[in-house]
Amino acid sequence: MFRRRALKRKLHRVIARFREKGATSPEKAMTVEELGLPPKFKEAVKRPFLARLNIFVEANGKYYLSEERLKSLKGTFGIGEGGKFQESDWVSCEYCDSLMPPDSVKCPNCGAPRKKKN
Repeated sequence: MFRRRALKRKLHRVIARFREKGATSPEKAMTVEELGLPPKFKEAVKRPFLARLNIFVEANGKYYLSEERLKSLKGTFGIGEGGKFQESDWVSCEYCDSLMPPDSVKCPNCGAPRKKKN
């Protein structure tokens, strides 16, 4: 449960940072340094969960937040009204404790099959 909340908070902070800096279109894309994000952000956006969301887009070594994609995810991946993440929609992998959408068949992080509870 703690990991889920921590991930949710981090994601909201990163989204807020992109919005604060105005990096919300390809023309306004910024480097990780300009956004004030840690260098490991470059690696994080390539990991299965964030790559699958595809809300942070890379363009020539610069990144921007795809508000359009964020809005289109409403109701999926635990994203509710206004692009807000709803904690109740997430499920945890029982093997690696990674978060995944409630309709997933396998974990996007470790690939373990999801056991549905009756």
